[in-house]
Amino acid sequence: PGLEDVWQLHWAYAAGLEHNSPGVFIANTEDAATVAGVLTAPAPTFGQGRGPAPAGAPGAAAPTGPGAAAPAAPGPDGRGGGGRGAGGPGGGRGGHTGTAFWIKVSASPDGSFTVTNTRNGFTKTYAARK
Repeated sequence: PGLEDVWQLHWAYAAGLEHNSPGVFIANTEDAATVAGVLTAPAPTFGQGRGPAPAGAPGAAAPTGPGAAAPAAPGPDGRGGGGRGAGGPGGGRGGHTGTAFWIKVSASPDGSFTVTNTRNGFTKTYAARK
C-alpha cells in the first residue's frame, strides 16, 4: 500500500513481463529479440531452490535457442544487443556490456524528490508524504 512505482536498474529475466516495471522505469533494458527469446524458451532448470542455476553451473541446463551460444551483435545504438550472452561474469545470463545507465534521485528540502532514468530521460517527481 502506498507504493507508487518501482524503478529498476536492469530488466529481470526471471520476472518475465508481468513482474518487471514498465520500460520507462528500467535503466538498462534488453532488446525485443532477447526478451522474446527469454519468454519463449523452455522452462529453466532450477538449482539449489533459489531460482535458475547460472549458465555453466553444475546442474544448469545448456543454453538453447537462437543466439544462446553468443551475445547478440551490437544494435544501432552501439549497445551489445542488451549485453547478455550465455554465461560470463556476473552469473545468470552473463555480464553487462555496452553503455550502462543509472537512476538518479534528487531530493528537495520540502521532502519531495525527483527520479530520472538516464537511459531515456524519463523523470517523475514525487510529493512529500506527511
